[in-house]
Amino acid sequence: MTLNTKFLNMPTLDIRNAITNWETLTFKEWVNRTHWTDKTVRLELSEQLEALGLLDKKINGYSVMGLEQTQEGFGSGGVSYTDTFFKMVETTGGCNLIDYLYLIVKVSLEKEFSESKIRGVLARAMRTYASLLRDHDFAHEIEREIKERKVSDKFKVSSGSIEDSQNHTDVLITSKNNNYRIWLYQFSRRGIPHDIERLTELRGKLPSGVHVLCPLKSEYQRDLEAVSYSISVATKRLITWKETLRATKSSTKFADTLNNRILVNTQKLEQYKAEEAELKRMLNGNILSHHGWYLYGDIAVKETLETIINVENKKIEPRPYNEVYKMLIAPKEFLSQLSTFRI
Repeated sequence: MTLNTKFLNMPTLDIRNAITNWETLTFKEWVNRTHWTDKTVRLELSEQLEALGLLDKKINGYSVMGLEQTQEGFGSGGVSYTDTFFKMVETTGGCNLIDYLYLIVKVSLEKEFSESKIRGVLARAMRTYASLLRDHDFAHEIEREIKERKVSDKFKVSSGSIEDSQNHTDVLITSKNNNYRIWLYQFSRRGIPHDIERLTELRGKLPSGVHVLCPLKSEYQRDLEAVSYSISVATKRLITWKETLRATKSSTKFADTLNNRILVNTQKLEQYKAEEAELKRMLNGNILSHHGWYLYGDIAVKETLETIINVENKKIEPRPYNEVYKMLIAPKEFLSQLSTFRI
């Protein structure tokens, strides 16, 4: 079993405490506090953040993920977001977003990108950062879980750029018997085709080991947040209309209008609450929304480790790859042929 030394030596960080700390300051305040000394890079970073409308906002997931995708531009111009992230971790011992963006701007200036190109690279880098942050958090949390379960003598957790970019491994857990290669990805309509391409080796050959697929149900979470907001709005409207109705003569046309509004809104509220309950059931602890960042929930981390332990103890036998491949390639094969079906 050959492992990459650089991958094994990467530390896992307490992302959740760091995230809480970041939101205490704005992007501008963090830029002013950074230890990096290149004034040209710092000035360019400040100007780009101002152009993106972020300079005076607090650093949190709402600010970063709230950026319009049209601001991302096309391509990275040869800037590796993954390598930059792990360079930041190795250099600073932390994962502050400003340190990451500083290094992105530094590389962009060295490549002599235009102002608009740098802005696009920065916007895309921040979305990628959210994913890299989530991967690192998962590594830290599953390592903590391993220690709590007192199986740390059997498993070692690692997270690093080489395995990530070359071996489709977001988090690597090694034991005496196996390499457990954990895939962390967003389960979404847009993302599924790309995940299938990776799993069917259209984006490079997969390394040996036990591959563990851990989808993050981000679409369900976004739907949950939307329906929860609708519940809040509907509830406030009902309270207002009921208070108004109490102060209105019951025999008036306006009272009839209010009663109708209350009835319709009550029905909508019941529907929203049913949708909310179903989404919570489907999520079942899969996601932790922490200051606007989507991280894997504790239940997802625990279930992943439990699966790995069961494989290690031969209580679970992973599917053969050829079986997985046939399942995933079947739609493509079906659509490539003249065929019929009936509804």
